[in-house]
Amino acid sequence: MTSRARADAWGASGYLSFVDAVAAGVDPTLLGVGGAAAGQALFARTGVSPGDVGRVEFTEAFAAQVLASLDLMGVPVERANRQGGALALGHPYGASGAMLVLRLLQQARSGASPGELGLTALSIAGGLGLAALWRWETPNG
Repeated sequence: MTSRARADAWGASGYLSFVDAVAAGVDPTLLGVGGAAAGQALFARTGVSPGDVGRVEFTEAFAAQVLASLDLMGVPVERANRQGGALALGHPYGASGAMLVLRLLQQARSGASPGELGLTALSIAGGLGLAALWRWETPNG
């Protein structure tokens, strides 16, 4: 993470700009949907609709979990985990959030339009969830 000015000085071709983030929780017996609750709260707080988000990175522990969470948030499945999710790429203990943002950045660099929104979300043990909204920006865009 750095400032926009420093990224421009380093010659970055583009970057993710942080918009907002939300932490939320659900009943701990509802395994794996805390990230969906956080995403719903984030959409409500920012006024962004699921259809406004071009790319989504969602960490899953189980294949069905991400599908249920996307459905709960109203996010089209074809926008999520375009290059594979945690099941295919790894689920690093303590670094899931950082990995989501790096994957989103890599995808944005290979085809996002300036201003395109991206979502990162993860469900955490005990019913907790986190979601963050990002905007792809270019130095002149």
